Amino acid sequence: MSNKDMSQTVPFRLNLNHDEDSLVWGLLLSMEEEPRKSLFGDRSKFIKWVLAKYAREELNFDDEKKRLELLRRDFVQSVQYEIKVIVQRESEVIMESLEKAVELAVSKAVNEVLKAVVAGGISVGTQAVVTSAEQKSAVIPEEAEVPKMGVLPKVDVDNELPTSALSFLDSF
Repeated sequence: MSNKDMSQTVPFRLNLNHDEDSLVWGLLLSMEEEPRKSLFGDRSKFIKWVLAKYAREELNFDDEKKRLELLRRDFVQSVQYEIKVIVQRESEVIMESLEKAVELAVSKAVNEVLKAVVAGGISVGTQAVVTSAEQKSAVIPEEAEVPKMGVLPKVDVDNELPTSALSFLDSF
């Protein structure tokens, strides 16, 4: 199966049926013609050239790996910073909406309690935080009896408390 077109002579023979030899021949053909001519006469020049080319490629590969690692590190840092900024911004938005919701709920509760107190005579329990030990000893919260204050004043159409009720609260 010896085919004359399947072998080329450099200072040594290349059998193009072998993958490694074909790879070397492809490398030689990919070179510009001028350096290629000088390699055909001297075996040591060819070996030095191949080793130098391999060394250059390895150094370039190492440089590219380092550059890629730096890019990856920069990307991770920028993404971490962006995530931190987004989380901080979203937490501020949540805190603001939570503050508004709590403020609204407290004002509604105060309005309802004031309406009930002004309407008269309901007892308001003063309940403290009860621990499990206090619950076992059956501590009952104290209740204070609020005296009837009189007739409920007329309220605006939008259910706001009159200023007299608010001034009453300021005295506490």
